[in-house]
Amino acid sequence: MGERPTGDPGRTQGRGHRRRAVQAASRIVVGKTTAGARHKGLDLDKLGAEGFVIKTIGGDLVLAGGEERGTLYAVYTFLESLGCRWWDDEASTIPKLPTIRVPATDRREGPPKLEYRDLVYREHWGARLWGVRNKAANFTGGGDVPERWGGTGVVYHSRNIAHSWVPLLKMSKDLNYEQRPELWAVRKGEPRTMWQPCTSHSEVQKAIAAGALAFLRQHPEVRLDCLWLQQAK
Repeated sequence: MGERPTGDPGRTQGRGHRRRAVQAASRIVVGKTTAGARHKGLDLDKLGAEGFVIKTIGGDLVLAGGEERGTLYAVYTFLESLGCRWWDDEASTIPKLPTIRVPATDRREGPPKLEYRDLVYREHWGARLWGVRNKAANFTGGGDVPERWGGTGVVYHSRNIAHSWVPLLKMSKDLNYEQRPELWAVRKGEPRTMWQPCTSHSEVQKAIAAGALAFLRQHPEVRLDCLWLQQAK
């Protein structure tokens, strides 16, 4: 985080909340670069992009982490220990404390086991800072996340995690799906429409799988793809 030319976002966020949450505090060292330079013995290279350390060393409280969101997560985790909560994009609880008293602490969180972490409900869409504060890694429907908050994270097919069958099916140039109604599902006896593919049809299965593989070959930056039915009508 400290390497970013715009400054360490964790340090900036930490300063803002310290001003709101406390009147006085001990020395707090924020950011991977600053902490590594001040305390040579810290092992910060295995934290990945999102791991972090919260550690007391002498008179210092170190909040440091990976270069994308690790330092932010360290800052917000420490603020949570003081009682800070972010309930949604507009509501939060920030206590006023005259003094911070930090016991001896040595907490290390490695890279998260779940790379994909999202909250797929409408109130979360667009609430990007709220999601970062609550350690969501991905933002379905929420648009790009600014670099100062760690960036957007993992990229998905169509920048979404759902409803991918038809876009993948349409990547097959030889299927002639528009002229073949049997490739589309029947719904309550109604005439077939080009909405939901019939996944019991072997050609549809192969075409969707081939579309996913083709997309991944065309976009090597994409780390995850989804195979998901269309939204119901």
